[in-house]
Amino acid sequence: MSKIQNTLTTALLMTLCLVGVTTGFAQSAESCLSAAASVRNSPRDKRVLEEARALGFSAIRSGRFEDALIVFSAIAETNPVDQMALYFQALSLFNLKRTEESEAAARLAIGAAENMLKAGPDDRQLKNVVADSLTLHAVILAVLKKNQEALIELMEAVRLSPDNFDAQFSLGRAYFGQGDTAAATEAFKKASSLRPQDVRAKFFLATALERGGNIDGATVAYRNLVILAPASAEGHLGLGALLVKRPETLIEGVAELQRAIDLNGDSYEGRVSLGRALILAGKPGDAIVHLKMAATLMPANPEPHYQMAMAFKKLGRNPEAAEELKTVQRLNEEHRKRSKTAASTVDKP
Repeated sequence: MSKIQNTLTTALLMTLCLVGVTTGFAQSAESCLSAAASVRNSPRDKRVLEEARALGFSAIRSGRFEDALIVFSAIAETNPVDQMALYFQALSLFNLKRTEESEAAARLAIGAAENMLKAGPDDRQLKNVVADSLTLHAVILAVLKKNQEALIELMEAVRLSPDNFDAQFSLGRAYFGQGDTAAATEAFKKASSLRPQDVRAKFFLATALERGGNIDGATVAYRNLVILAPASAEGHLGLGALLVKRPETLIEGVAELQRAIDLNGDSYEGRVSLGRALILAGKPGDAIVHLKMAATLMPANPEPHYQMAMAFKKLGRNPEAAEELKTVQRLNEEHRKRSKTAASTVDKP
């Protein structure tokens, strides 16, 4: 599960993804340009604004962020306190990788939302609007490698709106990225309770429980995940990796790992985990094919070769085992050389 240990940037990137695949009619860029012009010509016309927003939302849903930006920028220009326009302007800029501009727009969206909240400080809906804006801004801060600031904003978002799924889920991933598995677990539990059918929340809850040492809890969470999403390769991989650690569930674990491979044959972790488990299960011959594939997927990693050496030894194929161990030694030496070179480069003035 090493790839789960990404930075907060990657961890949060999908949290606020509002993009859905649409098969219906997609509004053209010309329509968005025309709507933007109408907004600038008639900034107080409610019908014009409603039609422009509808076009902007359609563009967001279909992933046409350049078109969405045209519309929401026009609304924001003519009405600088329009919180919704600022929010979706920031979201569009972010998805267009115009990070600095998106950060500025998101800050304005937060300010507009906070001003709205002043008029009704106990209004849950307004608190949720502020929380949404804070969460988006946290995503952007993370891209800018300001992870601590992002974490603080997510904590504030959750304080304002504890039932905001995106805020809770993002907070969990932020805590997880900083190694605070206990806090991450609590946030993921809350997120999962808010959306019981959300696969991501269940997956990260299981991962946080596992990383925190709660193996029984993690096993239950992974079981719940594969029941909810039987086509989740990561779910079967996580469950299988835990089950093979116990002799009484080894065979079941092998079956789960095989299921993960059936769903995603290009998973390095799945291949090497299944190979290792098959050796434990007394099937070294079956393990070799998976370990060879793992070595192909990650040629610089010595682990598949080490496991192949163990498998060949159990099969009595000692010359092949010796060759694999030589490969392990070579790869380790190459890694040391690369590390030494990188360290010397960093040390240079």
